[in-house]
Amino acid sequence: MKQIITILLTVMLVAGCSQEDNPLHPDSDPGDLAGLTDKVSPTVVNATSGEVTPYAKLVVQFSEAMNPETLNQTTVSVYQTAGDLNVGPVTGELSYHVPTYTLTFIPDASLPQGAFILTIQDSAKDIAGNPLDGNDNGQIDAPPLDYFRTTFFTAGGELGLRDIEYPYLTDQTPTERRMTDRRPIIQLRFAGGPMDTTYLNTNTVKLFAEGTELVPLERITLSNTTVRFEPVDPLQNNTTYHVSVNVSAMQDTSGNPLMERRNNRYYPYTENLEWKFLVADEQLYPTVAGIRLLTNDIGFRLRFDQKMDVATLTTANIRVRQQTEWIYGSITIDSDLRGFHYYYPSPISDVAEVWLSATIMSQTGYPLDQNNNGIGGEPADSDWRQVANSPLSHTVQITEPDENAEVTNPVTFHWGSSGMDLSYFGIVIEGNQNGEWGIITQETTEADSFHIELPETITEFRATVSGYDIDGNVLDADQVNFTLVQSESYLHIIQPQDGEMVDNPVTVRWEVQLDNVDGFTVRWRNYNSDTQTWDLIAINTTNATIRTVTRTLTSTIYPDWRVEVIATDPGGAPLLDDYVYFILNQ
Repeated sequence: MKQIITILLTVMLVAGCSQEDNPLHPDSDPGDLAGLTDKVSPTVVNATSGEVTPYAKLVVQFSEAMNPETLNQTTVSVYQTAGDLNVGPVTGELSYHVPTYTLTFIPDASLPQGAFILTIQDSAKDIAGNPLDGNDNGQIDAPPLDYFRTTFFTAGGELGLRDIEYPYLTDQTPTERRMTDRRPIIQLRFAGGPMDTTYLNTNTVKLFAEGTELVPLERITLSNTTVRFEPVDPLQNNTTYHVSVNVSAMQDTSGNPLMERRNNRYYPYTENLEWKFLVADEQLYPTVAGIRLLTNDIGFRLRFDQKMDVATLTTANIRVRQQTEWIYGSITIDSDLRGFHYYYPSPISDVAEVWLSATIMSQTGYPLDQNNNGIGGEPADSDWRQVANSPLSHTVQITEPDENAEVTNPVTFHWGSSGMDLSYFGIVIEGNQNGEWGIITQETTEADSFHIELPETITEFRATVSGYDIDGNVLDADQVNFTLVQSESYLHIIQPQDGEMVDNPVTVRWEVQLDNVDGFTVRWRNYNSDTQTWDLIAINTTNATIRTVTRTLTSTIYPDWRVEVIATDPGGAPLLDDYVYFILNQ
């Protein structure tokens, strides 16, 4: 029978401050702080975690002075755990050291072999009355999201550790701005789980057409890390759809709610996650982008919105007249295949007209849509139009990153553009070193985005995107300034890939950027479908220089495995971890 220990916590203040020097005393002199209001919630900057001795003192250090009356048996608790279950409370003595903002918990008896969790509720407050920001995300969240939790264990007790990591989305597809086929796969991928698959269904993931019409979905793949859906029927072409995910209803198997992860901090979702995508053919019916008169009245230039089948750009399909007189000129195809120059046999100053046949085709075989009704090749698409300059509207605008944004590697740039003469783009990225700007890279592209890994020895950058015509003239440009934030510490498993099927023996490799690493612990877990848990099967340990482990795994009833790599400091405390799921080919 397990012994149930009664919890009894007392609060003791460390002596050593006089009434005048004690900032917690109601009669102390506020000095220069008079009239100022502290609105910043306290956080935890250091706490006991990882493996401890049976006689360990548990320490929690706050970011600022706390009100000791709020650190009591109600707000502070310690429990022994068996996974997600509390086995029983641990009794002990609480004391708070004012000068260092440190709370200490001394157990009444030595800790037994096992795992433990220390929790501080958000009703713990600083001396100004601000509640604890336990998840350190800079905002006040609903309980228990702002509870601070730390786990630790005595030797041999790590199997009982509670999962306190929040799950989060790593990506979702199809992505916004992407064009897809008629049966796009809607996919959500998670980390920090495993996820509770009960909530990954068509009640929480929905698809709408044009914002209101619900589109039936079918779930085609389900695991603890990934869920995929597919429309029951093909989607309509040239239609905008949006996905709505009830993220607030999702959680992992330990009951931790799905959170939004930004800069290694977690934020609760306040509304459904939604994004849009367009279902359209990769190449739609081509349209006329515009016309420009050539200098000295020698002809005109006509541009389409996409690359054309040059075999259809002939004098039979392109005819020119001036009033009732035919003009027999010559056609020169633009090098980017998006238009042509038409040269008159001699200059003409009066207004001319050009007739375009509906049999003019795009490179992908779509007929011309000259009347812009979305359908090409109709009789009305063979028509005359006046040869006159189209309105000038050349614009290039960088949409990502924002001006003066802080970004991390790798950096992605997006821009929007308009204008008939825009043929391609040039992007120049400069860095400021010791007050002097120098070019880091310059590229040309027909795309509206660019992706690059920038040198982290430089922090101040600027990017210029220019739109060029076919002759290499700059028509418009936009510039954005941004700051590169140094990449944070990381540990990434690079083999096996998440969800990969692998053969015995299994090799796991990882890469790491982290200070104070003393070694690594590799845990091999097998999924038990009966209990819906990941049972620990084996453990490997390495020193700080080893980044790979190979192990022959025993065949089990269920082929689903999870391998975890934990970086530890010289004291054995975990620093960073990563894990992947794989299927053992048995």
